[in-house]
Amino acid sequence: MEIIQLNFIYAVAGCLLGLVSILTTLALIDWIFGFRIRRSLRNGNQAVALATGGAIVGLGLAYGLIIGLSLN
Repeated sequence: MEIIQLNFIYAVAGCLLGLVSILTTLALIDWIFGFRIRRSLRNGNQAVALATGGAIVGLGLAYGLIIGLSLN
């Protein structure tokens, strides 16, 4: 395989791993703390909204690093 193909596969696998880890973390938070994120967001809980937003920003940063470092 060419190095470009390997880098692309690495980027895709890294992004999928990042997505799975964020979804797993949010599911664990739901399970451990006993509240539902979706219901709390619907009710206007700002603390849950900030925590979920932080997870989304973290995922974006992870994607940026994964893509930036693998496709250089």
